[in-house]
Amino acid sequence: IVPFIQGNLLAEGYRQREAAIFALGASVEGPSMPAVTPLAAAALPTLVTQLEDPNDQMRDTAAWALGRALEYLHLPGAAPPLIAPAQWSTMVD
Repeated sequence: IVPFIQGNLLAEGYRQREAAIFALGASVEGPSMPAVTPLAAAALPTLVTQLEDPNDQMRDTAAWALGRALEYLHLPGAAPPLIAPAQWSTMVD
C-alpha cells in the first residue's frame, strides 16, 4: 500500500490523490505505529494543503485522514511525535 500512497499522493487527478489519502487514513489503525508513523508524518503537509482543494470530496477525505492520523498516531509521549511542536504553527497558518 505504501507505493500506491507515495505514487498517488501528489497526482494531478483528484481521484488518484483522494484514493491515496483514503488509503493512508484507512491504514493508520492497522499496522504497527513504527511502520506507519513515518509515512503519515511525511504526508501531513500534503493533507493540510488538500484541505484547501477546490473539490469538496478532496477536502472531506483530507480532513478525515488527518483526523484519523492524529487520533491513532499523535499520542502523548510518542517518540518521535507525529507533529513536532514547531510544525503546528506552520500547519495552521
